[in-house]
Amino acid sequence: MHLGSPLDKMMPLENQQKLLSKFTCAIICKNIFLILIASTVLDRCSAFLTKPFLQHDRKCKHACLSSMSMSQPAVYTGPFLSPIISESEELTAGIQLAELGIDLFIGPSAVSPGLGLFVRCSEGIDSVTLPECTLLCGYAKSGSFGTKDLGDKTVGFSLRDGNTAVFYDKQLMTIGDALQKAAVERGDGSCGLMGHDVLLANDKIQILPTAAAPEGAADFARYFVPDLFNSNEGTTEDDLTIQNFGQFCNDLAWATEAPPATADEYTARSAAKNCVQLVWRLAFDEVSKCLVPSWPVSVLASDKKFENQDFMEVGTRYGFGYWQATVDLDSL
Repeated sequence: MHLGSPLDKMMPLENQQKLLSKFTCAIICKNIFLILIASTVLDRCSAFLTKPFLQHDRKCKHACLSSMSMSQPAVYTGPFLSPIISESEELTAGIQLAELGIDLFIGPSAVSPGLGLFVRCSEGIDSVTLPECTLLCGYAKSGSFGTKDLGDKTVGFSLRDGNTAVFYDKQLMTIGDALQKAAVERGDGSCGLMGHDVLLANDKIQILPTAAAPEGAADFARYFVPDLFNSNEGTTEDDLTIQNFGQFCNDLAWATEAPPATADEYTARSAAKNCVQLVWRLAFDEVSKCLVPSWPVSVLASDKKFENQDFMEVGTRYGFGYWQATVDLDSL
């Protein structure tokens, strides 16, 4: 089940125009109300933004909310798409986010094998400044939940802080506020969080993932495994939409040739290089009287200013533990 939001209101593919003829499938989406942006929605959410953002790991992607200060945001700099690729029609798909003033594109990654997520200022836009938590795209609307972590695209629904950012009832808010809102409006005064223990201590909400189920009992299916774009399995460029662009975001903090030696070094690199993070969308389940995960979406991790007229790759944090596990497996 999932909660309706602007991301659900994408125009039918047959009504979308080609963005640029030289790109294989560069589609423009003029229904910009599909993007949660600017003064209307974000202003309504600003009352919930009280704590600083905290880092997140790929296996437990979450963000904690802060008040949105737009004072002197950093200009984003990332790896540029090769001009050779730009001119060779190898970009897979793209969408123009007109009211954000940027274009998103999927093309060959500049930092790793496979595809990556790229951004540039839209034609006629010299620069654009966007606030923290600006919704860019979906991570993957289509997928399934399981009890095991499968592959590098899997996202775990594991929240550990009452200030963790979520989308609920078409709004961005903390999980604490979402639980309170659901309890009052839907839960007859109480509301749980699926797969988690929710405690109230000293007027503060404490959230912990539930322990593994006893032997013989089923574990909570907390791992979201997206349906991946794979041309070998019959999917085409038409299957790439704003709802699943986020799964192509790579971790720009890791370099195989010169990897960070420590977790602290990785954290510093990630803060400097990765500007995208995931936020869960939640829905209220009438049977369990709990908030349940729907699907994750990709947002800006902090205030950013974009000035690049050419495609520049953006990244998201996978976590030092993820990369260490990968290195350990490669050494076997």
